[in-house]
Amino acid sequence: MVACIGLWPSPPSPARSSPSDNLEMNNPGDCTRCDRRPPHGRCVRARPRNRMIPLSEFIDAPPAPTGAGAQEEAMRTLCACLVLGTALCAADAADVKKFCFLYTVNNAGYVDVCGCKTKKVKQGSLARRSTLVKGLQAEGKPFLLIDGGSCLFDLDGRTPKDAERAQLLAKAFVIVESYNRMGYKALAMGTSDLLLGLEELKKLDAAASFPVICANFFGPDGALVFPPSIIAEAGGARIGIVGLVMGTMGSYYLGKVAPGCTVGDPIEAAGKAVAELKGKVDLIVALSHCRKEENEALARAVPEIGIIFDPNVNYGSHSLFMADPNDYVDRFEKALVIRADGEGMRIARVDMEIEAPLAEVRTSPELNRLESSLAADPLPADLSTVLGRGGYNRAVVTRLSIEPHFLDDPAITLLVDTWKKQDPGRIDPQTLAALTAAPVVYAGQETCAKCHKPQYENWLTTTHATALASLKENDDHLRYDCIGCHTVGFGIAFVDVKDAEKFANVQCESCHGTNPAHVEDPDGAPKWAPIAEQSCLTCHNEHQTRIPFNFPAKLPRVACPKSR
Repeated sequence: MVACIGLWPSPPSPARSSPSDNLEMNNPGDCTRCDRRPPHGRCVRARPRNRMIPLSEFIDAPPAPTGAGAQEEAMRTLCACLVLGTALCAADAADVKKFCFLYTVNNAGYVDVCGCKTKKVKQGSLARRSTLVKGLQAEGKPFLLIDGGSCLFDLDGRTPKDAERAQLLAKAFVIVESYNRMGYKALAMGTSDLLLGLEELKKLDAAASFPVICANFFGPDGALVFPPSIIAEAGGARIGIVGLVMGTMGSYYLGKVAPGCTVGDPIEAAGKAVAELKGKVDLIVALSHCRKEENEALARAVPEIGIIFDPNVNYGSHSLFMADPNDYVDRFEKALVIRADGEGMRIARVDMEIEAPLAEVRTSPELNRLESSLAADPLPADLSTVLGRGGYNRAVVTRLSIEPHFLDDPAITLLVDTWKKQDPGRIDPQTLAALTAAPVVYAGQETCAKCHKPQYENWLTTTHATALASLKENDDHLRYDCIGCHTVGFGIAFVDVKDAEKFANVQCESCHGTNPAHVEDPDGAPKWAPIAEQSCLTCHNEHQTRIPFNFPAKLPRVACPKSR
């Protein structure tokens, strides 16, 4: 029993807590792990998660009692510690169901990188997102890809001209087919998804291998147009996913895009959907494409909802990006609230540990703070709740930025290029589903060295040649979000980080690109273009490394000797 208490997690640092502290790592796409870590040092937030705490330290946390009741108080404290230790061990031994959500929202019709002309490094694109998903698949952890709506079309609310409609619909089919290939499980209907009209959305729904869901959108006949919810399975857990759209959708817009249809009260609709799911699932979440104030009311009225995936709509206006880091994770009553940036630039990853069906979901930092308070107060008011419900379900929230080091998935790139180059009228779901990309072949450094020995020997003197070893020094060599900049071809040549040795280090094709025809016919094949700054920025990305990158100054350090 003493050993059980010895494993009690150490108290969190005394720093002021804020909603952003509920992010376990602010951005694991960053080598710096979060925005508080200096580029030259250790993470300032890091601390041992399971430091052994002596029993005496645990019991002595409250002021020592004195007087006649001292012995009674000491026994009371010891009993509380033993009960808590037993509960902790029981929770560890329980059949914990583990999986993760990957949440996107407000994609706004984007298929490519963001269009900011002033940015050297641009985030987003379906092709990069697919590579990230493949890396997670290779990691082996079950996950559910879900989208919170306003995915298919722009959010500007402008009525498209007749000449634009065919192109917009063709692009939406590309998004749907890309989502099919990535393995999405559900798309909540957002306001902009109706832009071309309900009948076109139904065509897109028919082309999808995942359902469009909405519990409060009714057709002219008064029946729901789409399923209100689904039950998905991952990691042995059953998850009920409810779709909602804002009840304040403008009547003028609704009359144009879906004549005769109505939008019901999202809170009432959620209550009915949740009543249907209770007893069938381990967790209920809402893909609630509603205004912030509606989701706050939803959390109060339907406490069985463990997570609300929120689209960041304030006063009826979509905010595509978080103005404050605290906004990514929030809490409305008992519901954990998760948000993500729009235009496909970032994904919210939520790693779940389910111990008790429909138990409240707390983030790891929240639970650490709760456990610390239990250590300081032997019998707090909510102790009986903690023990009676079997504890809380745990969530680890991570923001994944879709950066250039996630290489483009050739299959998704082919879909996007087909939309860009072909007559939109010729693009349909069957055509897109049949497209197959040719495999990308990496020759490897050994092949290049056969004919380019001076260049190979020069490369051996650079830090590019030991890039993977630098990851191993920090035990980060099995991280899918780091491996791409320390190997060649991650996401295309290989997707499992355990296969990295065969593609170790920043090799020739990391900078020059692939050119398999050159191997077969060195003189007749197309020549490589000079190295451009954009090739380097794939990894030397100040947003990720927090280190300024001067291309003209850095290039000579790794430049190859000229070939004769």
